[in-house]
Amino acid sequence: MTLDPKKHADWEIARFAEKTMKPITSFAAEAGLLPEEVLPYGPYMATIAYPAVLRLLEDRAGGNSHIFTPIPPQPLRQGTSTPTLGRSTGLT
Repeated sequence: MTLDPKKHADWEIARFAEKTMKPITSFAAEAGLLPEEVLPYGPYMATIAYPAVLRLLEDRAGGNSHIFTPIPPQPLRQGTSTPTLGRSTGLT
């Protein structure tokens, strides 16, 4: 079932998505992370230890790690393009 954002409210889409989301512990196990390398906060989010990321990438040539941070909402969307461009430039 696909929910159309033009026809459904945000909370309806979020509630539907929660039914199909995997718990972070099973997702981390599938990614090869050890339980002590994952610090869950809530059922769907976690902080991952940086050495664990390095361990997962050590056998891959040219492995990269990307850190994503949210952009806080600004009144009238002012000032969001500069941080967005800065972050996207840093990823390239």
